[in-house]
Formats: sequence, structure tokens, C-alpha cells
Amino acid sequence: MASLYTGTTPAVVTNAKGLHLITSSTPNGNEVQIPLEELKDIYGLE
Repeated sequence: MASLYTGTTPAVVTNAKGLHLITSSTPNGNEVQIPLEELKDIYGLE
């Protein structure tokens, strides 16, 4: 399986646990980010 990370990917990203959204600050990126943040608050997740 190919890695999603390259040699320039920061360690904070490659060592992170859980679900992480990597997107641009565009309307489409925010469309996904906002509901995920609300679910995080509802379920008390990091």
C-alpha cells in the first residue's frame, strides 16, 4: 500500500491519531470541516 505522506510531511501530521481532514480554506473545504467540528464537540472527541 502506498503511503499518503511524503518526506516533507510534518511529524505532527504523520504521527497523529484519529480522523484528520486535510483541505484548503475554500468554501468546499469548509463545507466538510464545519460538520466535523460540530460532531467533535457533540461526542467530546479530539
